Amino acid sequence: MAESSTYTADDVRELTLPVVRGRPAAFVGDTGAGGLHHLVHFMLNAVYWDARRGACRDFALEVGTEGAVSLFSTGRFAPPAELAEVVRGRGFRQLEPEWGRDSMLRRWSWSIGVPSSLVLSSRYEVDTWEGTRQWHLSGVEGHSTREAREVQPAEPLPIAAEKGIRIRLVPDATLFETTVFDAENLSRRCRELAFLVPGVRAHFTDHRTGESTRLYYAGGVAERLLELTADVPRRHPEPLAFDVQWEGFRVRCALQWCEAEGDTWSYANTVRMHTSRSSSSKKWRRRESKPPDGEGEECEPPRALPRGGPASEKVWP
Repeated sequence: MAESSTYTADDVRELTLPVVRGRPAAFVGDTGAGGLHHLVHFMLNAVYWDARRGACRDFALEVGTEGAVSLFSTGRFAPPAELAEVVRGRGFRQLEPEWGRDSMLRRWSWSIGVPSSLVLSSRYEVDTWEGTRQWHLSGVEGHSTREAREVQPAEPLPIAAEKGIRIRLVPDATLFETTVFDAENLSRRCRELAFLVPGVRAHFTDHRTGESTRLYYAGGVAERLLELTADVPRRHPEPLAFDVQWEGFRVRCALQWCEAEGDTWSYANTVRMHTSRSSSSKKWRRRESKPPDGEGEECEPPRALPRGGPASEKVWP
């Protein structure tokens, strides 16, 4: 990029190593615990979008004893050529017609979020399956060490499915102040995705402690609200649940009045936007920025609100 006093989106063509590794906080928020966990949140967001369109029905997140993190999800296969483009962070480029509508390169979370996580790792491995065939790609400090190659014989898929993709990475200790993942943070994130996409099966495992949790919410936010209020006297037996679509948006809402102080949680897609205290109710609200027919393009995640700030319509793309 030529030296200039201005810097626009036209200057960005791909997620080059110097750009991301030189300013990691610009991509994940900070280089502390928050930024570290964003590496995994980016990966989970990619799974969320696949689940939203009905492709992913199962995902498993694991933290290894050596500090690595691994995410496997069903329903997604990346052809070797496409996989190579993804790990290089080519999502900002003008895409060729050969990359179809369902290409990972056309999804913000897969083409920008996941590559950011890979670039900020000390090493990574990506495996993808289609039927009984498997391809593998690995890298060090963001550099892919070789072209994607077919694995023979192929490993069994971690979860029985026709297609799947697995990402393993070790965060770079030279870029982050800490590389220790918090199990509660990651387990909570898996739980959020499970109830925000009803019917998705999630499995979180922490091999450091042996903790293993399976998560499934067929009833979505309403089922999660029942779980939260199980030990609280309720004013009505079941949450009041709504699922409304209009003008390209979808809102799922569940309300439960209780004989105790409660909270209000609000999500924009997967982003928790605002939490407030109320005297006698617990509420869940969720708003999606995808047309009801499911055919719309994925939107970039809304910008984060300042801590403690009010919800604002300006956060919507």
